[in-house]
Amino acid sequence: REDGLCPPNGAAIDINTCAIQQGPLVPGEAELSAVWQDPDFDSNQHAFYYARVIENPTCRWSTYDAITVGVYPSTEVPPFIRERAWSSPIWYNPLENTGESLPIEPVENVSQEDFWDTIIQQVEEHYSTK
Repeated sequence: REDGLCPPNGAAIDINTCAIQQGPLVPGEAELSAVWQDPDFDSNQHAFYYARVIENPTCRWSTYDAITVGVYPSTEVPPFIRERAWSSPIWYNPLENTGESLPIEPVENVSQEDFWDTIIQQVEEHYSTK
């Protein structure tokens, strides 16, 4: 989507209690798994993969606070959030790897987006076939 948000999946939260509203979709599973195969995989090409996940909506801490003190949540911020997570990267190196490691510099005090941009840039520079 152009707004950067994931499409709704049917999960809903009651703004008065922060309880998950039951609906046609189960509001989550205890365990999820998936299998994916890279359709463009080339066993001679270096590659890395990672998984990204998005949590169902949950109440923002300020919404919980508002409910606790008996007031309606502020309209200045969204009452709900959807947490995101990334897996550790999975690296693939062809058999003829020289043993040279990726020269990643330590990064401090950067946003998550800037962190991943830096990692991707370093990987592209190191593993570029051009």
